[in-house]
Amino acid sequence: MIAASSEVLKFPILSALIVLPLVGAIVVALLGKSRPEWVKLAALVSSVTTGALSLWLLGAFKSGEAGFQFVSQHLWISQWGISWHLGVDGISLFLVVLTGILFPLVIVGIDPHHNETSYLAWMLLLQAGVMGSFLALDLFLFFVMFEIVLVPMYFLIGGWGYDQRVYAATKFFLYTMAGSAFMLVGIIATVALAQRDLGVVTFDVVKIAEG
Repeated sequence: MIAASSEVLKFPILSALIVLPLVGAIVVALLGKSRPEWVKLAALVSSVTTGALSLWLLGAFKSGEAGFQFVSQHLWISQWGISWHLGVDGISLFLVVLTGILFPLVIVGIDPHHNETSYLAWMLLLQAGVMGSFLALDLFLFFVMFEIVLVPMYFLIGGWGYDQRVYAATKFFLYTMAGSAFMLVGIIATVALAQRDLGVVTFDVVKIAEG
């Protein structure tokens, strides 16, 4: 049985892991028009701060405690049982930390051959989507985050790939969108079955697992 940990952090650190790179992407896009020389620094600050928070999370995580920790939950679409529900367990923790470490290294190590502003903005949006996918405890939220990941991936492959990059990006997008359609059907079916058992519509992973 999956149980949510009783530990709910007052500071929404999990939300910050998503919002920080998202805000960073917006800042980078705006700076590209007025202060292009600050673009890489802004991207690096955003990504490194996100990485530092993920490392703090690793140190603060209680390995002997079952369930999800640092839970953050707020109603989003109440009539459908959809909420902004985030949490981290022993498996997702290391994926979050890995994401937090790798993206700053990518920003430092790669020098895009053109349009650095767009490249860095897409990278930060990708980081936000990946973080959200690993932290989501709501099936609808997970689906949204997964779809967000596809958008920067498409533009990164198509804009900064090598030979046949547009073909590769289009193929990637079509295949993943087709897979997303099947995933959405699976999510809806899961929610429908859970409604039969629980008597309410919910996309909450914890409630569905316990039901």
